[in-house]
Amino acid sequence: MDAYVVTSQPTVEIHRQVVVQQKQSEWSSGLFDCCQEPVGCIAATFCLACYQCHLSNKVGEACIMPCCVPGSMVTLRAMKRVQHNIPGSVLSDCCTILWCPCCALTQLKRHHDATSHLV
Repeated sequence: MDAYVVTSQPTVEIHRQVVVQQKQSEWSSGLFDCCQEPVGCIAATFCLACYQCHLSNKVGEACIMPCCVPGSMVTLRAMKRVQHNIPGSVLSDCCTILWCPCCALTQLKRHHDATSHLV
């Protein structure tokens, strides 16, 4: 029979978790503030696929992502929203991209331009 020797007393470990909540933010411009950037608005309106590729590249993703990944613009919008603690949901991002793609993408670009120096 094997004998086990106890070399230390049982202890209780206390783990404390610190939760830091970031202040809620807003988009740097409104959804329909397309006139703030007329060139981007025109580009998104007349060549949405090209604008999507340009925007993907600008935010650090592969420029062909919109061509290869279904729903990639919803993902980019949700990523920025979560990154900057903007209230909303994936459903709201999906509906915004579905019903107002040009406005949503130009808003995303304006927000990226306004906040890219913060990251």
